[in-house]
Amino acid sequence: GGSADDPLFEEAVKIVLNHRIASISLLQRRLKIGFNRAARLIEEME
Repeated sequence: GGSADDPLFEEAVKIVLNHRIASISLLQRRLKIGFNRAARLIEEME
């Protein structure tokens, strides 16, 4: 893997930092993506 795989990764990190919570449903709503993609983005962050 690697964080560069998903073009939304940096945007997702910004959202998580702003809300101080790594929530799959939050990313789904903000980025308009599916559950699996949101879950992968959060896994990349850990």
